[in-house]
Amino acid sequence: MYEKSILGITTALLLSCCMALAGERPEACAGEAARQFDFWPGEWRVESRYRTGPDQWLKTEGRWLAEQVVGGCVIIDFAEGAFSGTPMEGMGTRYWDPRAQLWVITWISTAHPGQWQEWRGRFVDGVGNFYSASTDEVGEVYSRLQWSDIMGDSAAWNFAVTRDGGTTWETHWLMEFERTAG
Repeated sequence: MYEKSILGITTALLLSCCMALAGERPEACAGEAARQFDFWPGEWRVESRYRTGPDQWLKTEGRWLAEQVVGGCVIIDFAEGAFSGTPMEGMGTRYWDPRAQLWVITWISTAHPGQWQEWRGRFVDGVGNFYSASTDEVGEVYSRLQWSDIMGDSAAWNFAVTRDGGTTWETHWLMEFERTAG
Protein backbone atom coordinates (compact mmCIF):
# COMPACT_ATOMS: atom_id res chain seq x y z
CA MET A 1 0.00 0.00 0.00
CA TYR A 2 2.81 2.44 0.89
CA GLU A 3 4.64 1.85 -2.37
CA LYS A 4 1.41 2.55 -4.25
CA SER A 5 0.90 5.82 -2.33
CA ILE A 6 4.44 7.02 -2.92
CA LEU A 7 4.20 6.06 -6.59
CA GLY A 8 0.87 7.92 -6.88
CA ILE A 9 2.26 11.06 -5.28
CA THR A 10 5.43 10.94 -7.35
CA THR A 11 3.45 10.42 -10.56
CA ALA A 12 1.07 13.26 -9.75
CA LEU A 13 3.97 15.56 -8.95
CA LEU A 14 5.89 14.72 -12.11
CA LEU A 15 2.95 14.83 -14.51
CA SER A 16 1.57 18.03 -13.06
CA CYS A 17 4.95 19.73 -12.95
CA CYS A 18 5.04 20.21 -16.70
CA MET A 19 1.61 21.86 -16.65
CA ALA A 20 2.66 24.08 -13.75
CA LEU A 21 5.63 25.28 -15.74
CA ALA A 22 3.24 26.23 -18.53
CA GLY A 23 1.29 28.34 -16.01
CA GLU A 24 -1.92 26.29 -16.26
CA ARG A 25 -3.76 24.18 -13.75
CA PRO A 26 -3.83 20.63 -15.15
CA GLU A 27 -7.27 19.66 -16.40
CA ALA A 28 -7.41 16.62 -14.09
CA CYS A 29 -7.34 18.89 -11.04
CA ALA A 30 -9.31 21.87 -12.35
CA GLY A 31 -12.86 20.67 -11.62
CA GLU A 32 -14.98 21.76 -8.65
CA ALA A 33 -14.30 18.63 -6.57
CA ALA A 34 -10.55 18.99 -7.17
CA ARG A 35 -10.67 22.52 -5.73
CA GLN A 36 -12.31 21.69 -2.39
CA PHE A 37 -9.05 22.18 -0.46
CA ASP A 38 -8.32 25.54 -2.10
CA PHE A 39 -9.19 27.18 1.26
CA TRP A 40 -6.24 25.44 2.93
CA PRO A 41 -3.05 27.13 1.63
CA GLY A 42 -1.70 29.74 4.03
CA GLU A 43 -0.47 30.06 7.59
CA TRP A 44 -2.68 28.93 10.46
CA ARG A 45 -2.71 29.03 14.24
CA VAL A 46 -4.21 25.85 15.61
CA GLU A 47 -5.76 25.04 18.94
CA SER A 48 -5.68 21.29 19.57
CA ARG A 49 -7.46 19.19 22.14
CA TYR A 50 -6.42 15.57 22.71
CA ARG A 51 -8.49 13.07 24.62
CA THR A 52 -6.60 11.91 27.72
CA GLY A 53 -9.52 10.17 29.44
CA PRO A 54 -13.27 9.59 29.12
CA ASP A 55 -14.12 13.26 29.74
CA GLN A 56 -10.63 14.75 29.86
CA TRP A 57 -8.87 16.76 27.18
CA LEU A 58 -5.37 18.25 26.95
CA LYS A 59 -5.32 21.62 25.19
CA THR A 60 -2.26 22.73 23.16
CA GLU A 61 -1.44 25.25 20.45
CA GLY A 62 0.59 25.00 17.29
CA ARG A 63 1.29 26.39 13.84
CA TRP A 64 0.46 25.05 10.39
CA LEU A 65 1.71 26.09 6.99
CA ALA A 66 0.08 24.81 3.79
CA GLU A 67 1.23 25.53 0.27
CA GLN A 68 -0.29 24.65 -3.09
CA VAL A 69 2.30 23.23 -5.49
CA VAL A 70 2.49 21.43 -8.80
CA GLY A 71 0.08 23.67 -10.64
CA GLY A 72 -2.41 23.58 -7.77
CA CYS A 73 -2.79 19.79 -7.86
CA VAL A 74 -1.00 19.08 -4.59
CA ILE A 75 -1.01 20.78 -1.21
CA ILE A 76 1.91 20.24 1.14
CA ASP A 77 1.40 20.88 4.88
CA PHE A 78 3.97 21.47 7.58
CA ALA A 79 2.91 21.43 11.24
CA GLU A 80 4.55 22.03 14.58
CA GLY A 81 3.03 21.94 18.00
CA ALA A 82 2.39 19.24 20.57
CA PHE A 83 0.79 15.82 20.33
CA SER A 84 -0.50 14.58 23.67
CA GLY A 85 1.76 17.16 25.32
CA THR A 86 4.92 16.08 23.48
CA PRO A 87 6.57 18.39 20.90
CA MET A 88 5.75 17.27 17.36
CA GLU A 89 6.61 18.16 13.79
CA GLY A 90 4.68 16.74 10.88
CA MET A 91 4.29 16.87 7.13
CA GLY A 92 1.40 15.92 4.93
CA THR A 93 0.16 16.05 1.38
CA ARG A 94 -3.28 16.26 -0.16
CA TYR A 95 -3.96 15.52 -3.76
CA TRP A 96 -7.00 14.85 -5.92
CA ASP A 97 -7.12 11.41 -7.56
CA PRO A 98 -9.16 12.07 -10.72
CA ARG A 99 -9.62 8.37 -11.55
CA ALA A 100 -11.05 7.47 -8.14
CA GLN A 101 -12.72 10.89 -7.72
CA LEU A 102 -11.33 11.01 -4.18
CA TRP A 103 -8.93 13.14 -2.18
CA VAL A 104 -5.86 11.36 -0.82
CA ILE A 105 -4.34 12.73 2.39
CA THR A 106 -0.98 11.50 3.62
CA TRP A 107 0.76 12.24 6.91
CA ILE A 108 4.00 11.48 8.73
CA SER A 109 5.21 13.01 12.00
CA THR A 110 7.61 12.77 14.88
CA ALA A 111 4.67 11.63 17.03
CA HIS A 112 4.66 8.30 15.14
CA PRO A 113 8.06 8.03 13.41
CA GLY A 114 8.11 5.76 10.38
CA GLN A 115 4.34 5.50 10.08
CA TRP A 116 3.27 6.87 6.71
CA GLN A 117 -0.50 7.20 7.00
CA GLU A 118 -3.02 7.63 4.20
CA TRP A 119 -6.72 8.50 4.16
CA ARG A 120 -9.10 8.72 1.19
CA GLY A 121 -12.42 10.49 0.91
CA ARG A 122 -14.41 13.45 -0.33
CA PHE A 123 -16.45 16.47 0.66
CA VAL A 124 -20.25 16.22 0.75
CA ASP A 125 -22.34 19.27 1.67
CA GLY A 126 -19.28 21.16 2.94
CA VAL A 127 -17.99 18.37 5.23
CA GLY A 128 -14.97 16.30 4.25
CA ASN A 129 -14.67 12.72 5.51
CA PHE A 130 -11.47 10.77 4.85
CA TYR A 131 -10.98 7.15 5.95
CA SER A 132 -8.14 4.72 6.61
CA ALA A 133 -7.96 1.14 7.86
CA SER A 134 -5.16 -0.44 9.86
CA THR A 135 -4.48 -3.19 12.36
CA ASP A 136 -3.02 -2.83 15.84
CA GLU A 137 -2.45 -5.20 18.77
CA VAL A 138 -6.22 -5.31 19.48
CA GLY A 139 -7.36 -5.86 15.88
CA GLU A 140 -8.77 -3.90 12.97
CA VAL A 141 -9.24 -0.17 13.49
CA TYR A 142 -10.62 2.45 11.12
CA SER A 143 -9.80 6.12 11.44
CA ARG A 144 -11.60 9.16 10.07
CA LEU A 145 -10.36 12.68 9.47
CA GLN A 146 -13.22 15.14 9.22
CA TRP A 147 -13.10 18.76 8.00
CA SER A 148 -16.07 21.01 8.79
CA ASP A 149 -17.11 24.60 9.54
CA ILE A 150 -14.87 25.83 6.72
CA MET A 151 -14.92 29.60 6.45
CA GLY A 152 -12.45 31.96 4.79
CA ASP A 153 -10.26 32.33 7.88
CA SER A 154 -11.22 29.35 10.03
CA ALA A 155 -11.91 25.62 9.88
CA ALA A 156 -12.49 22.70 12.22
CA TRP A 157 -10.95 19.23 12.05
CA ASN A 158 -11.32 16.06 14.08
CA PHE A 159 -9.80 12.59 14.22
CA ALA A 160 -11.97 9.67 15.30
CA VAL A 161 -11.60 5.89 15.40
CA THR A 162 -13.96 2.94 15.29
CA ARG A 163 -13.51 -0.74 16.04
CA ASP A 164 -17.03 -1.76 15.02
CA GLY A 165 -16.87 -1.00 11.30
CA GLY A 166 -18.18 2.56 11.63
CA THR A 167 -21.29 2.04 13.77
CA THR A 168 -19.78 4.19 16.52
CA TRP A 169 -16.88 6.66 16.34
CA GLU A 170 -14.80 7.92 19.25
CA THR A 171 -13.18 11.32 18.77
CA HIS A 172 -9.56 11.46 19.96
CA TRP A 173 -8.30 14.77 18.57
CA LEU A 174 -9.97 18.10 17.78
CA MET A 175 -8.36 21.08 16.05
CA GLU A 176 -9.66 24.56 15.39
CA PHE A 177 -7.75 26.54 12.78
CA GLU A 178 -7.52 30.32 12.50
CA ARG A 179 -5.72 31.85 9.53
CA THR A 180 -2.80 34.12 10.42
CA ALA A 181 -1.61 34.85 6.86
CA GLY A 182 -2.75 33.84 3.57
